[in-house]
Amino acid sequence: MFKNMLLAVLAVINLILIFLFQTRSAIYHFDISTIAVGLTLIISILFLIVKPSKSNKLFIAAALLIALYHGTLLVMRVYHYVY
Repeated sequence: MFKNMLLAVLAVINLILIFLFQTRSAIYHFDISTIAVGLTLIISILFLIVKPSKSNKLFIAAALLIALYHGTLLVMRVYHYVY
């Protein structure tokens, strides 16, 4: 139960930060976004290692997909900002 709630909170945080990335000043949220993506990826992978149930696997997969999408947006934003 705690795993699902933690993953849901992290997924919502990532979704909020994805929507904040639509603004022009998105580079100012870079540190928070990096921490959120890293934390979500690490926690999701750790939860995958610890014998998850089917419902946990769904939450883990959703959180991983959201974090990976957010990570690719981070990379694209940094590339756009630098070049």
